[in-house]
Order: sequence, then structure tokens, then C-alpha cells
Amino acid sequence: MDIIAARSDIPSQVRRRAAAAALLPQLPCGHRDPLLCAGHARPLDDSEATAWSQAIAHLAALDLQGIVPAEVRADDRFRYLVARAAA
Repeated sequence: MDIIAARSDIPSQVRRRAAAAALLPQLPCGHRDPLLCAGHARPLDDSEATAWSQAIAHLAALDLQGIVPAEVRADDRFRYLVARAAA
């Protein structure tokens, strides 16, 4: 097996991330890795909602479908901008 391929498989990446997080100080919520904690989520600001909606419109114009994270899809401003662009 190629050494580069062995290091890039998903289980290896997850183990390396967990090992790195163990070296970090705890966050106020008690987690060491912010990706594991939903409490660090923040609402989208206007520029982020606009950027996501423009990216989705661009992909739709190319007959492609983008993958939008659930927290972005749930944002009211994002949904409004996408609906406005589709009209």
C-alpha cells in the first residue's frame, strides 16, 4: 500500500484529528474539538447568506446542485435570498 494513500484514509484522518484535539485546552463547553460541539454554531451574517445564495444560483445556472449545510439551509435570510433569486 502506498504510504500517502495509507495516511489519507478517513479513519486515519479522524484518529489524527482526535489526537491533535487531545493536546488542546478545553473550550468553555468542555470539548476540545469545536467540530464536536453544536454550541459553537452562530447565525449567518448577511454576507455569508448572500455568498451561499449566489453560489447556489451559479451552480443552478450550470445545471448543477450544490450541497448546502443544514445550518445554512435553516437560515431565514438564506432561504429568502434563494427564493428571490429563483423568482
